[in-house]
Amino acid sequence: MKKFVIKLLVALILLTVIFYTVYTYPREFNKECKGILYRLGDSDKNYTKEVTVKFDGIFSKDFIFGYHYIGDIFVDNFKVKINEVKFDKYNKGHLEPYYDENTDETVNLGMIIVDSNFSKLIIAVHDILMITENESHYKWSTGDGLVIAAPAENRIEALNITKELLSKYLHIPEANFK
Repeated sequence: MKKFVIKLLVALILLTVIFYTVYTYPREFNKECKGILYRLGDSDKNYTKEVTVKFDGIFSKDFIFGYHYIGDIFVDNFKVKINEVKFDKYNKGHLEPYYDENTDETVNLGMIIVDSNFSKLIIAVHDILMITENESHYKWSTGDGLVIAAPAENRIEALNITKELLSKYLHIPEANFK
């Protein structure tokens, strides 16, 4: 009986190690989807632009730390360099600012929120408030913030995706989704 318990325990430990390895193993993540760039709220309801969002990188999961993405994100042909995006319990990650040597500018796109299987996403695009010699100040608001939502073919679909993903962690007045 004692040998059986030991064999069973070894088998369970081995299965746990195999499961953890398969679950957390980094995978190539290349995805492209069509989306809509628009503003929340009433300030500019007519502004919508079709965009293509493309991911080209490595995606991994972790039981403790959540999702991680390392690679590039392209919005149309604009490449956003990503060191690493760590997603929190709301599947929200910050797109860290980076220095672009070609334009001599610091670029700060904003934050990204995805659903649990990366089939829907929004990117809250920061507006530039002020740039000084030593620092830049950015803003994003639920009242008039610029958003990329995908996959979406029109403003209504984009609003629905935004509402679904943002409402998990932010309170946004219903009036901003019109």
